[in-house]
Amino acid sequence: MTLRRPLAALLLAALACGLFPAGAAAQVTVRQVDWGFGGKATPGQFTPVSILLDNPTNDTFDGVVNLYRANFVGERRGAVLTEPVFLSAFASRRVQFYVIPLDGGESWRLEAIPDGLAAGDDGVLTATLPRPGLTDSGDAGVVFLTGPDDFTARVPGLPRMDETLFPPRPEATEGLRGVVLDHAPNWADAQQNSFMAWLNAGGAVHLLTAPDGSPVRFRGAMTPLNDPTSRFAVGRGAVLRHAQKAGAVAKPFVDRTLLPDPSFARMTAEDLTFEQRREQQTGAYPVSYQPTRLEEEILPTLRRMVRPEHNWGLIHILCLAYVAALFPGVFLVGRERRGYPATLGLLIAVTLTFGIALRTVGRRGYGESLSVRTTALVRALPPGPGSEKGATEVTQWADAFVTDGGDYTFAVAGPASLYSTGQASEPVKGTIRNGVDGSLTADVPPFSSRAFVAKVRREEPAPAVELLAGSSGATTDGTGVRLTGLRLKVPPELVGRAKLFAVHHRHVYPLNVSGGTAAINPNADPIPLGNLLAGYGFGLVGNVTVQAAPYGEGNQYNYGMDPYQQYGWEDAELTDRGLDLAARQLIGRDLGFENPRQLYRLSAPADRVRIYAVTPLRDEHRILGAAGRERPTEPLPNQNGTTILSYEFPL
Repeated sequence: MTLRRPLAALLLAALACGLFPAGAAAQVTVRQVDWGFGGKATPGQFTPVSILLDNPTNDTFDGVVNLYRANFVGERRGAVLTEPVFLSAFASRRVQFYVIPLDGGESWRLEAIPDGLAAGDDGVLTATLPRPGLTDSGDAGVVFLTGPDDFTARVPGLPRMDETLFPPRPEATEGLRGVVLDHAPNWADAQQNSFMAWLNAGGAVHLLTAPDGSPVRFRGAMTPLNDPTSRFAVGRGAVLRHAQKAGAVAKPFVDRTLLPDPSFARMTAEDLTFEQRREQQTGAYPVSYQPTRLEEEILPTLRRMVRPEHNWGLIHILCLAYVAALFPGVFLVGRERRGYPATLGLLIAVTLTFGIALRTVGRRGYGESLSVRTTALVRALPPGPGSEKGATEVTQWADAFVTDGGDYTFAVAGPASLYSTGQASEPVKGTIRNGVDGSLTADVPPFSSRAFVAKVRREEPAPAVELLAGSSGATTDGTGVRLTGLRLKVPPELVGRAKLFAVHHRHVYPLNVSGGTAAINPNADPIPLGNLLAGYGFGLVGNVTVQAAPYGEGNQYNYGMDPYQQYGWEDAELTDRGLDLAARQLIGRDLGFENPRQLYRLSAPADRVRIYAVTPLRDEHRILGAAGRERPTEPLPNQNGTTILSYEFPL
């Protein structure tokens, strides 16, 4: 008897534990997290984050993995990125998300939710990822690409990156400037195509010899890298060969040859003289925005452009009539009828009637429909190897205002796209699906808006702008270089619709368009590049008027003054001036402007010229959208914005 009771108690306890578990362990665990390229993420740009998941159980995992930005107490900010995942028993798999980091202090949380469960249930993994290390102006953005099983190869001073982490989406490679290779990566077609698209858009590849001393041989889409010459171009990108093995590379060679970006000219003594002189003439903060956090600048600017035109006289009359209907109207009826049902019925009827009337008048103030404000930066890319037509890389910022609340789905035209809500201040009840047929679905309250950022690569050429002639030369005082001549062939679709100008080294040159030809005015002084980015020079959008240059001389630049002639934000030019400011910020991003303190030290390459055409929003850049959760196929109505076309030509 003494043994039966303890055994019975143990059996009952085991049975109770089986029927009423205290909490099931998560089926999926996180083994490894890799941010960006070489462990660093680029702020303000779409960046890959690769997460290695383990399923340590003997059950398959079939569900979704969610990733979202969180504040310091773990509350969600922005929308949730979601990916469907299937993991066999005791298997591992990498899942790659594409996010826009804003600062190094933010947190990211991951949830692995099996089918049939919800967030917070037992068996759901919730984990906080390691914070990303962010790149800064001192980072070269160059990585040494290694095989997944190569743990020994090193190049001094360069971070290693597992080749399996390279994103199959070229839209997520903007933060990578250079790659060093000593072997042919074992990639699927998607990664090969992404790598070549990145190279064609301006990347730099350094080819070392293979471990056995032979040249590296490539296959598939990467076959053009087999060119035996020591340096050759692939689109905007450059490929350089070095007769060294990875193990023989010394640190001085890395600093001198591998780290500098070969697409940019080296700094000369004249450049340094120019920098020092301009630095003495500028204040500490010549611009008020942070270039690496443009999402938090441009999206609020777009949101402020939605301004209602209410009939305030009618609204005031309705409000006074509502008050009069309540008292003495309802009071007198109640005293006459002497009954609660009649009084309450009349009160409800009056409230509903005036509520509907005020809602109708309010809706008319917003145009009674959706409206979208958007701006698109479009980089025109040259034809890739084996292709006869160019491509475009489109980054778009948008704010969609709705009068009827509910779920809305937004997208941009293109085969595959990336999305972000681009802010860390508010939670968004919505879901982001990146990649093929990507979209953003969000719950938008009535009379409010949803802002987002999207990026897509399209195998369609930009309007054909051709370089007919171009030349540059040193200035007479030896403090820099200037364009001495430039002629372009401009397509009819841009003539009369686009504001065209050229950026060369540290100056901006407005272009005069006559017929189908654009040229610089040789008798006009160029505008310092810093002035254009700070809001001066000339208007880029509509009839916006700005000051030609900052006030004062020397250090008296007075950057607190409004370059938009002190008009404020309440006048009729609100939309055009907001789009003008956004255009300057996006042009700065396209030129690599990262630090406000270095505004007047920013320079474009001296051996090439960048052409910008600022036009009203083009049809192919209209935002797609619809109520519901299905991916839309038609553009939303009432869209206003700009398209900024960016071209680059060698001189």
